[in-house]
Amino acid sequence: MFSSVKPFEEQHFSALRKQCQQNRTLFEDPSFPAVDQSLFSHGNLMCYTI
Repeated sequence: MFSSVKPFEEQHFSALRKQCQQNRTLFEDPSFPAVDQSLFSHGNLMCYTI
């Protein structure tokens, strides 16, 4: 079904999941860190959250 799917920057889902489960950690993507700069292109827009 998804045979044409290619891993992004050698991030293989099954291997990453197994590693996280073995280490009892959550996955943190180094290419897309969970910081405001990754989410907001015009500065911090949290002040507009209702």
